[in-house]
Amino acid sequence: MKKHLTLFFFLLSCCSIQAQDFSYGNSISRHAFVIYQQDSQGLYQRKEDVSIDKIYGAKPYAYDKKNQTLYARTENANYAIKLYEREAKEAKKNSNIPQLKGDDLSGAILQVTKNLDNIYAEKNRRREIFIQDSIAQVVAAQKAKAREDSIAQALAVENYRKAHDWHWVPQRNEPFYCSLCHKKSIADSAFCLGMSSDSIYYADYEQKDLGLSVFKLHVARIPSELTRKESYNLHLMAFKDSLDEQYSEDLIEYYNDMQMYEYYEKLGKIAPYGYFKEWDWGTNYSNVTFSFRFLNLNKKTIKYINVYWRITNDVQDVRETGNFKGTGPLEQYTSAAWSWDYSNYYVAGDASRMKITKVVLTYMDGTQKVLTGDNIIFN
Repeated sequence: MKKHLTLFFFLLSCCSIQAQDFSYGNSISRHAFVIYQQDSQGLYQRKEDVSIDKIYGAKPYAYDKKNQTLYARTENANYAIKLYEREAKEAKKNSNIPQLKGDDLSGAILQVTKNLDNIYAEKNRRREIFIQDSIAQVVAAQKAKAREDSIAQALAVENYRKAHDWHWVPQRNEPFYCSLCHKKSIADSAFCLGMSSDSIYYADYEQKDLGLSVFKLHVARIPSELTRKESYNLHLMAFKDSLDEQYSEDLIEYYNDMQMYEYYEKLGKIAPYGYFKEWDWGTNYSNVTFSFRFLNLNKKTIKYINVYWRITNDVQDVRETGNFKGTGPLEQYTSAAWSWDYSNYYVAGDASRMKITKVVLTYMDGTQKVLTGDNIIFN
């Protein structure tokens, strides 16, 4: 007990000794029995038997004159410092540094190490409590944020659902390429009939001839760029159940065929014998040029098509009349084009207008149909 009390008061007296720095300039070697160093989490990690290049602010607590070794401590380490001859003599003369050996020296070293262990055990305990509290606070904040985000998202989805029709999927001008008709669709929104994990089934009106349109179905891969857009994903969350619908390609093609059949029926009511999809005329050094495309809507196949015309100037003076004859065959619901870059017709320089006055359709059975006036239909 007396020995331990002596050691305790000895260590207490060491607190008054002036701190020193040690390096290669004043010591042969510097060795840490134990040293505490802080890691990335702020905890202190204990290391033993570490060679040290430099020691700052070390307070000696013992000196072993036989081995010329000074024992000192810092806030985070316990050291043995082998001194040069000159520094050893100074340490030996320093009455403030106890000269110890044997069990007394071992006890002093052990006591300093235990003191460091106790100090840093307490620091680590407090740091761990702080870390756990911090983690708990972060977790609690994350959970609260997640709840708030979930509520906000649910509200946004509900408001969106009330204000939108599930059929109209935001497309945001990302291109859809139909795998059936190979046409590209670019629009702000697409009229959707259903979706799979990677495809969208959509419909649009295709503008056709004579002011008619056809409602057609399509299927396309969903562009990856679209899947990253907020409005698109909000629509999917709001109408997931309604959008979960798929269609076979055979069914889509059958539906489109039926739509085209109805389209041709409507065309037949407007132009039962067919119509000009397009036509044009001009002059090449006063020589009349002419071209046209005609679509046959009659069940009979056209053998010849004679187009009669009249060319006038701006005051309705007739400058030339004539006709061009196109040779078929031209079956029902098909079109063909004819053109004449040169002809036997010549007009004066003031010729400005051409009017198709009559069309004679000669069918394969030899019958004819003459179209005049309003019976001549133009797209």
